[in-house]
Amino acid sequence: MGYRKVLVAFDGSKGSMDALKQGMDYMKDDQFREFTIVNVVNAEPEPAYVAPGAIPPVVQRNEVQENKQVELVEKGEQTINEAKTALIKENMHANIIVLEGEPAKRICDYAEEHEMDLIIIGNRGLSGLKKLVQGSVSQKVTKQASCSVLVVK
Repeated sequence: MGYRKVLVAFDGSKGSMDALKQGMDYMKDDQFREFTIVNVVNAEPEPAYVAPGAIPPVVQRNEVQENKQVELVEKGEQTINEAKTALIKENMHANIIVLEGEPAKRICDYAEEHEMDLIIIGNRGLSGLKKLVQGSVSQKVTKQASCSVLVVK
């Protein structure tokens, strides 16, 4: 089955660079019409562990948080420039998108809204307590996506 609309999740990690290379390989085969690279900036602070049934704390934004959000968006744009550079080297084109929010949710929502056939995402290799508490973005995308997902190791 040829994938006509492919989305690559890119966060600048080695795993996402591998995912981008996989996406570019698909592009070379010219099996699809649309190639999109998405970077998601999570401007919200990581929540502390909240016991089941407990009410999570309310976080109010202030000027420091707003400045941090601007910095994160700028960092997302810098990260996506790495993907642009890789595309330029291969003389390829893709739609480049920077989104804000929780990464797995935004990737899946974008893929569904734009009727993507395939999401390609890298595996960062979280381990231990962090993986247990947070789960990995690739795991969440695999569970939540409405289309096929290729996790590149």
